Amino acid sequence: MDALIAYMEQGRWNSANTAVVRRILAPFVDYKVSKGDIDSTGGIPGGILYPVGIGPFGFDLDLSFHCEALNAGFSAYPMLEYYNFTKDKVWLKESGTYDFIKGCLAFYEKWLEKKDGKYLLYAGYNEGSWAINAAVELSVVKLLARNAIYLSRELGEDADLREGWQEILDNLSPQPTITMGSGQFQGREVFALAELEWPNFSYGSQTNTWTTADDQWRPMTSPVPADWNIIPMEAVIPGEVMGYYSSQQQLDIAKNTIDVFSARGAWSQINNFPKIYPVAVNTRYPAQSIIDNLSNTIRNQMKLNLTIDDNVHGFEKAGNVESVNNMMLLSDQDVVKVFPNWIQKDAKFVNLREKGAFIVSSEYDGVLDQVKYVDVISEAGEDLTLASPWEKGIRVLDEAGKSVPAVKGTAPNHPDEITYTFPTEKGARYYITEGGEKADDFLVTLLADLAGEAEALDEDNYLPDAWATLSEALEKAAEILDDPDYYTGEEVLGAVTQLLEALQELYQNLAANKASLREAIAEAEKLLAAEDQYIPLSVAGLKEKLEAAKQVNENGAATQSAVDQAFLALGEAIANVFEKGDKRALQALVNLLAIYKEGNYTPA
Repeated sequence: MDALIAYMEQGRWNSANTAVVRRILAPFVDYKVSKGDIDSTGGIPGGILYPVGIGPFGFDLDLSFHCEALNAGFSAYPMLEYYNFTKDKVWLKESGTYDFIKGCLAFYEKWLEKKDGKYLLYAGYNEGSWAINAAVELSVVKLLARNAIYLSRELGEDADLREGWQEILDNLSPQPTITMGSGQFQGREVFALAELEWPNFSYGSQTNTWTTADDQWRPMTSPVPADWNIIPMEAVIPGEVMGYYSSQQQLDIAKNTIDVFSARGAWSQINNFPKIYPVAVNTRYPAQSIIDNLSNTIRNQMKLNLTIDDNVHGFEKAGNVESVNNMMLLSDQDVVKVFPNWIQKDAKFVNLREKGAFIVSSEYDGVLDQVKYVDVISEAGEDLTLASPWEKGIRVLDEAGKSVPAVKGTAPNHPDEITYTFPTEKGARYYITEGGEKADDFLVTLLADLAGEAEALDEDNYLPDAWATLSEALEKAAEILDDPDYYTGEEVLGAVTQLLEALQELYQNLAANKASLREAIAEAEKLLAAEDQYIPLSVAGLKEKLEAAKQVNENGAATQSAVDQAFLALGEAIANVFEKGDKRALQALVNLLAIYKEGNYTPA
């Protein structure tokens, strides 16, 4: 990506130089100059134009265009993927990716032709051809417009430009298709190389003419170019115009297209190793066929260091890794799915990164034909929409084991496929397992009634430990009642049982009535506030009993018996406090001494 960005200034110069732009196809560029869309010398200012071959540090390796302007826009794909998979906004701002997307789109704003309210794209459908609405370049323009709008919103920039970008996106033609007219696949609709082609076009000829007249163009009759390169399906990768959750009609056309190419030996064609396999996975082509063809190609073409040799290309072969990864995990239209296109055989993956900055692990049991679990780490804290791997739905737990509510929905264009969306926190881990049978209505009603009974109680009337138990049970009940359809019958029954037991314990642990004890404590403190008015011996006993009474009063778990005993002891101490000069105390001493008789003791 660094090399792609490093060339951006040279790409701007290319776009702003008419002599360079004319290398795409001079007659068309001259026509655009005559209309005023392209400057006679200054080309398309603000645009970005890359040739076929660039090197690091802004170097040119091959200044050819082969009748295609898509090289820069095509190169946007890895940048967009990096951001979508990491959600690194710092990188997005500092890398220049957004400016690159805008520059690529600025070129096409001048390059496109508009007819009857629709945009037409003139470009080669393959190197050295000339056509209207060439499949690959058309999908690239859509990719650029769609992501210019998306990144503008992500960064909070260029709101005034979004309407224009959306207008382009809304008025581009659909991906071109044709119906096979003869042979093995007669009658099947397939994706085409382009909508129309220029007949008798001679690449490199200085005598090529060009016209906008409709009668000078002819429909494409075959989706397969001379080299069997599966070009029309690049609308899936990198174009992302279609994918796993496209309509069934689109998926059927994609399968037909791959079938046609397959019959021509396209699985082993030198350009197709990083193309046909991930495209097939992402459009639901039969997994066993993908695996068989991939295995055959690897066996026949593998060289040293696990490389695939085709005598021409090199590093691009690494693109096939995506096909294996996507058999395990993919996302399309913001829906993540585990084992989307896999055979009935044990499989497991750990820490695969997915769009939305999610790190996902999962395991599949081939014997049971069932996903065991899904674990997710959220690096960006975005909502996650997961296609349910189980008919009974899903259960989401956070790291503390607490249920995370998820909203049930359906996948785009596939209403029979259930999805669940739940919020995530940045850096948090989530554990997703199979849900269970939905609870009966009477259980949910019973839980609601019990919760209502509990909420009407007064905390002051009960012991703290019993109240804490009830609060925990009530919190769980409230969580379930907030979205009862998300919980299984077993879980609702468990919440009912927990709440019933908590209520039973609570009713057995009424808080002690301490009103009389508090009054006695207040009275004792009043007496001690005027301690010097009382006989010291009587006051000393009161202090001891008061301290004991206070300890009982402050003990939230004190029983009624303990409270009563403290009250009686303190009351007796209060009654035995005498003022100085009170003869009742002297009489009590006389009475005490009278008990002691001289005859009961031995003389000294």
